[in-house]
Amino acid sequence: MVLCLPRLSVAEIFVPQREETLLVIGQDKDNLIAYIDEMRTIPAGFMFYTSIQVTDGLFEPAPDRGAGIQHAQYFIENYPNTVVQLGLYMVGALDDTVRGVYDANIDKLAKWIKQTQRPVYLRIGYEFDLSENGYDSEKYIKAFRYVVDYLRENNVTNANYVWHSYGYINPGKLPQQWYPGDEYVDWIGVSYFNAFNKWNIDYVQRFATGRQKPFMIAEATPYRIGVEGGKDSWKRWYRHFFAFIEENNVRMVSYISADWNKLSMFREEQWGDSRVYMDRSVKKSWRKEIKKKRYLLSSEELFQKLNYE
Repeated sequence: MVLCLPRLSVAEIFVPQREETLLVIGQDKDNLIAYIDEMRTIPAGFMFYTSIQVTDGLFEPAPDRGAGIQHAQYFIENYPNTVVQLGLYMVGALDDTVRGVYDANIDKLAKWIKQTQRPVYLRIGYEFDLSENGYDSEKYIKAFRYVVDYLRENNVTNANYVWHSYGYINPGKLPQQWYPGDEYVDWIGVSYFNAFNKWNIDYVQRFATGRQKPFMIAEATPYRIGVEGGKDSWKRWYRHFFAFIEENNVRMVSYISADWNKLSMFREEQWGDSRVYMDRSVKKSWRKEIKKKRYLLSSEELFQKLNYE
């Protein structure tokens, strides 16, 4: 469809300095507002979701489909010194994407990204190796490349493209079969839910290092642990989580703050309550961690640190 435009150098693609980590919080409007109010701090960015089939939740609020209200523009207008991490849902839409069925929606996405006037990290077909998503690897690669090429042709210069693995792969089914190529991938990401599923998560991290790509934790939540256990929750999940960030030079982490048991899409799965401010000891320990020099929060210097001016 289009020619691949010249790639930016690593120094230009909105990556923090070594031993710095962008702290991003997700994922729905009400819980994001509550996090800011309760923690009295603004993270470096916010994480949202949209779909290639509808592309709602960007300019206007999207209806709550069981995971909270999506309304990215609200945060663009109210928190200027922040970045965006955006998941693009593509389940059941790979063939139609490359056939051009959703070109108008990609136009809308391009328009929205450009008007944000800030770095946007786009997870195209996130968690590509999650079996429930049903992605065929060859079709996924074609759709990923199609979206990237389309956005580049539309002069979207403030986006990075993220290849996001679920991280719970079968060891005999390696994720590189879904890899769109170095010229299309700016970041490599992984989901971090179970602190003890380290083999697969480490594999994705090593793959990122081998490709010389910055590595992010694209989604994180204390799965079936929550904050209810207080100090025990911290010991069982958060301690491992923050240690992993430091040990692996994670350049962005997106933590999902939500009471999963109140979200209809997840209620029966009993994921727990991940709102760090709901337990005094967890809140205190969280504050202590994110005050470390490593963690970048919203500031007037943030964009300069990310080579975005």
